[in-house]
Amino acid sequence: MLKISSQSDRRYDNICCYCQTTILHNKTRDHIPSKVLLDEPFPNNLPIAFCCQQCNQGFSADEEYFACLLEYIVCEAKDSNLIQREKIRRILHKKPHLRKRIEKNISHENNIFTIKLEKKSINSILKKLFYGHLSFELSNPYIETPSYIGFDLIDNLTNSEFDTFFASEEIEIAPEIGTRASLNYFLRKNFPTSNWKIVQENNYQYKVNIYSEEIVVKILMRNKLCLTAIWNNKISDNH
Repeated sequence: MLKISSQSDRRYDNICCYCQTTILHNKTRDHIPSKVLLDEPFPNNLPIAFCCQQCNQGFSADEEYFACLLEYIVCEAKDSNLIQREKIRRILHKKPHLRKRIEKNISHENNIFTIKLEKKSINSILKKLFYGHLSFELSNPYIETPSYIGFDLIDNLTNSEFDTFFASEEIEIAPEIGTRASLNYFLRKNFPTSNWKIVQENNYQYKVNIYSEEIVVKILMRNKLCLTAIWNNKISDNH
């Protein structure tokens, strides 16, 4: 990825973007997305979010669960032998308890694949990804709860939903000068348009759209899972 340095207030780097507490002695850098969602060799200049050690460590177990669950869904796998990503196969081999935890919630009847999700773990990682990307792009750790979070498989989208998710949308409000988001759009017919950031081809990409009434973060994982979070422009300038 292209390295873009933020020119915003560096004091924001001392605020955890997940819990908004002031970080005094335990500031950490959290990769967004989690490295477990990517393959080696990792891309250069991965996005990072500043956060407290407690939040950072709190995501670890959920990250592995989420990444492994995603591969079962992508591959419609009943067991780990059908998993495509080698990294995930290794994790499942080393951690049979995690494999059993996921596989016990899988059913494949009448050619229909279904899997029961652990909502608490899923919500934990969705918060990490959405908050992390928004904080990174807007250089602002004061992020309130989104008004909407949703996800679905790309195969389940209607034509209209597909077009909406991937559309090149004009930016209605320019991002604050100096933020990374202000450098991540291009002109299309003389209008600023948001652009997808490809973190790793076929594995992960995201974009941030800023409108007059809302801010939208979209993520595409493994060219299969579409995720969206919407804020009603509740990103504060200060706490």
